[in-house]
Amino acid sequence: MIESSPEGGFPSNLKELQIFNCPKLVGDRKNWGLQALQSLSSLRISGCEEVLESFLEETLLPPSLNSLWLSYFKHLKSLDYKGLQHLSSLSELKLYLCPELQSLPEEGLPFSL
Repeated sequence: MIESSPEGGFPSNLKELQIFNCPKLVGDRKNWGLQALQSLSSLRISGCEEVLESFLEETLLPPSLNSLWLSYFKHLKSLDYKGLQHLSSLSELKLYLCPELQSLPEEGLPFSL
């Protein structure tokens, strides 16, 4: 039931972040400050029960990210290209149990995938 990221942000040397069943936290994703975490290589988010139709609407993730897993996003319909285009190190994108996902970005996915 965590609702917001830590006061002062996440540790700058954070390498992996897993968020499970924290829909209010995911709803507050614009305030996470992950784009400043240059050591972050893996992000897993699961159990987003809220009505979230799009993800990665902005440049919220650091270019150092290698692995991104999204699962149990019941209402996710699309991934936004603006949030993916700068992820030049992304080599793994896993989407599980996103039954309403209708499309990937028309502009394409990062070449590193």
